[in-house]
Amino acid sequence: MIFKEIIGYTYLHKPLVIVHFYHEKYKKLNCNLRLKVFIMAGQHGDEKYGQFAINRLMQLLTDNCNLQMESFFEIAFLKNANPDGSIQNQRTNAIGLDLNRDHLRLESNETKAIHSFVRDWNPHIIIDIHNYPPRRKHLIAKNLIYYHDIFIDVPTNPASITSTTIDHLPNYNTIINDFFDFVKLHLKNQDILCERYTIVKPSGIVRHSTIDIVDARNSLSTRYGNLTILLEGKNPAKRDGQKGKEHIINAQFQALSIILKWLSISVNRNYFLTNLNDKRTSSIGDKVAIRSKYNKNKSNFTMTFKDSITKLPIEIDLNDYSSYLEVTKYIKLPNAYAVPLHNSQIIEILKRHGFVENKLPDNQDINIEYYYYTSSVGNDNPTISSRKFLNDDNSIIKELKKKSFVKIKKKIKTLNNYIIYYISQPGGHFLAVLLEPRSKYGLYRYKDLGISYSTTSNDFYYPILRIV
Repeated sequence: MIFKEIIGYTYLHKPLVIVHFYHEKYKKLNCNLRLKVFIMAGQHGDEKYGQFAINRLMQLLTDNCNLQMESFFEIAFLKNANPDGSIQNQRTNAIGLDLNRDHLRLESNETKAIHSFVRDWNPHIIIDIHNYPPRRKHLIAKNLIYYHDIFIDVPTNPASITSTTIDHLPNYNTIINDFFDFVKLHLKNQDILCERYTIVKPSGIVRHSTIDIVDARNSLSTRYGNLTILLEGKNPAKRDGQKGKEHIINAQFQALSIILKWLSISVNRNYFLTNLNDKRTSSIGDKVAIRSKYNKNKSNFTMTFKDSITKLPIEIDLNDYSSYLEVTKYIKLPNAYAVPLHNSQIIEILKRHGFVENKLPDNQDINIEYYYYTSSVGNDNPTISSRKFLNDDNSIIKELKKKSFVKIKKKIKTLNNYIIYYISQPGGHFLAVLLEPRSKYGLYRYKDLGISYSTTSNDFYYPILRIV
């Protein structure tokens, strides 16, 4: 069965259309057996081949809906996430925003609509389709061109479902390694070269996708508890002609089909049905990773490139390979976060992400923690002035943070002019990622949001409180 829905409109009033496909038996299934897959393409308006691949899969499903689809699948397609940019053949949307860098702040109509749909529909799996340019200046200087037809990747932010410390996804690494192996092998059998998305930086450092949460892959997974898969097809060269275009469209179509085949295997399907249905509702005291760093692998990473002179494939050993991610900072979740009303832009972003606002009960003792920062960088003790402040305020230094960060705990009776966000709501751990002052991925990075304010020329209090 097939039906359509409009989830929003672009700045030029173009509809964002979702097309749903499901077997007629699907609605009769117990909800715990229904695997929902959301496939989108076209966030970058100048990337058309992924849209063509979706067209091919949608046509196949339209022609053979009852024969080709397993009864436990429902697939939702957003073929063109950026109609305005697509019309102009430009990367950004009509107001110049790169949609795949807008999944943290959600400033565009398009990303707001996508997140709203994901919250409402709760897909277990999201596949985000792109195309990538194989020629990079620093690689061309070494006579190298990216050669793979398909790059794939999974969420890498340590606070996403890849986090093993929260124990929501036992055996996750085993499942994901099997996913990579399965897709690469089945594409290889069709003469399609596939590898995990790999970035070779001008410095020579080699890593996989970014760990930041500005893109769809990390943001959607970290916020909503799904598995978001990145699927990148190589842009064909002009000299490859129509044959080259057809090869890439077919490669992305086949990759989509193989991913769905992998998901149809009962052990994989049941794994995600079992582990993702709760959407990772958080609890007080849960550990959330807010900082991490790449560590260099002991072994090299061997990858195929094309020699720009001979035009032949060549195997290169990449020795500055950093794929192992080490978490360098965890925090334990408080009961809630309190954001001052004057930080209206922060509140607006949290509203766009669908977080529920609350107020605290009246006439009740409130235990809070807040951060005090002094400019005494390099000294692991508070300055004399900050010691005096702490004594005069009758506060307790609960924990002295790196350099000059101090977390202070106190008990108060009222908390006016704040909006309260409890972490017990779905995706509550994402609040820590956004609001903690030490988070590598937090909103404090954006100076225009005014998340911190100075009390002197050198010192400031971080205005967002932790309610414990």
